Amino acid sequence: AASVFSLSICSDNFISILFFANCNKPNTEVMELVELLKTEKIIASYFQGNKISVLLDEVDQSNNYQNLLKIATDEDLIYLTDNEYPIIRCIAFKGLNSRNNTRIREILYNHKNDNSEVECSNGACLTNQIKVKEFMLEQLNPETTSKYRFSLEKFDSITKIYEKE
Repeated sequence: AASVFSLSICSDNFISILFFANCNKPNTEVMELVELLKTEKIIASYFQGNKISVLLDEVDQSNNYQNLLKIATDEDLIYLTDNEYPIIRCIAFKGLNSRNNTRIREILYNHKNDNSEVECSNGACLTNQIKVKEFMLEQLNPETTSKYRFSLEKFDSITKIYEKE
């Protein structure tokens, strides 16, 4: 059955509704891993004022994340980018980016108003919050190896736009 969750989550973004309306809910095995991943934390390598500069996350080392990537299809991950839990949206986006999914920038733009926050840590005692849209944008930072990373100019211009919203 086609999902209708995006209608309520993205009602102000018609493109997003069309894009996600045909995604089916992932199978039980994927959803069980999602339940386990809700407790993952994002690890920031360092903070620059209130802005996170480079994101290295513990999720990469997580067996649950690795298992999710093994069994989830791209369609599953696209569906999960609209999950009710911000951390799941981030993890799904990260997974799609690692697969060089051609829709990664479209998904980023669909989340331009996603101001939900996830907890970040430097791995020790410092914690901070990062917005989902900022996490997603950071995955396409010009210093990353992402196939769809932005040029420095484009990254800076999107960052400025996101900071205003």
